[in-house]
Amino acid sequence: MKNKNRCLVSTAFVSQTILKILPTEKAALFMRCRPFLLESSEYQLTDNALKKFHEYCNNDNAVIKDLKDIHKELSTIFYMALEYVTPQKTITGEKSLLSKLTDGKSHIKIYKNICFN
Repeated sequence: MKNKNRCLVSTAFVSQTILKILPTEKAALFMRCRPFLLESSEYQLTDNALKKFHEYCNNDNAVIKDLKDIHKELSTIFYMALEYVTPQKTITGEKSLLSKLTDGKSHIKIYKNICFN
């Protein structure tokens, strides 16, 4: 269930909050491990996926736990999103910080000095 008390509104504040939760030095690794984090939060990873996830994290269980905690926190904080469908029609609704970060372009805007290749 969504926590209504943790609903953010300002786009700048949303970006700042993401930066506080996911520090710049962890952003590239987080984005690279995102499929594993998503999969592990909903299902059990296959042996090959688990092995690859551990390789990305240099087999450091503390890093893996930290990434999982960041993923969980980003997915439980929501903000009010406003999307323009047409010039005359807009849609508003709650989105998690995780969905904002992983929308395909926001991570590049938030972390401007990082190459996500």
